This record gives sequence, structure tokens and C-alpha cells, in this order.
Amino acid sequence: MSNADTYVRARIDTITKERAKGALGAMGLSVSDAIRLLMLKIADEQRWRELV
Repeated sequence: MSNADTYVRARIDTITKERAKGALGAMGLSVSDAIRLLMLKIADEQRWRELV
């Protein structure tokens, strides 16, 4: 993986953020980790795949 040298900002409601943060924490991941994984997947596949 290359160096992380760019910031990505997103707006989301507090309740959703905290729920996701708790779920990710239980998996040993941070919100930043999840965003990074999502962006890598999209970059690799060159498409958006539905999560459900």
C-alpha cells in the first residue's frame, strides 16, 4: 500500500457514526480503516458493488 498522504472528509449523522464505530471497533477496525478498505475496493474493481 502506498503512503497515506491525502485526507478524505465526509459528513454523516452522529448516531450512524457511533453505531458504525462500535461495530468496526468490535472487528478491530477504525472508521479510517473502513473508509480506506472501501476506497481500495472501488479503485481495484473500478465499480461500486452493492453491500447487500
